[in-house]
Amino acid sequence: MGNLKNAYTLPKCWRGATGLPTVFNPKEKPWIKPENESIETIIAHIKQCPSGALSYSLVDGKE
Repeated sequence: MGNLKNAYTLPKCWRGATGLPTVFNPKEKPWIKPENESIETIIAHIKQCPSGALSYSLVDGKE
């Protein structure tokens, strides 16, 4: 998962973050585990975030 950066704003993203528990689990440390899903799945989930609290950027600058 070396080419995706995650960004989040707590507590604003709590609901959106828990919608993909294989990646976002606030009860664990670290609570974001991007290696558990494909980049495409994570991006699709982030794009559904209604508050805009979850965001991403690709290291290579592409979207």
